[in-house]
Amino acid sequence: MVPAAQASHVVTHLTLSRERHIAAADATSPHANRRAIGIAAAMQPSQLSVVLERNGRTRNRKA
Repeated sequence: MVPAAQASHVVTHLTLSRERHIAAADATSPHANRRAIGIAAAMQPSQLSVVLERNGRTRNRKA
C-alpha cells in the first residue's frame, strides 16, 4: 500500500473502533448517562445520536 492509503486505512479503523466503544459504553446499562458519554467522547449530542444509531442503539430509549 501507498503511505497515504495506509494512513487512511488506519484512521478509518480507529474511527470505527471508537464508535464501537462508544456504543458499548451506552449498552452497559439502560440508564447509562449519554450526556457523560458524549462529553467523554468530545461529541455533540447530535453526533452521539448518529454514532449510536449507526451501531444499533436507539436514539430514544423510552420507546
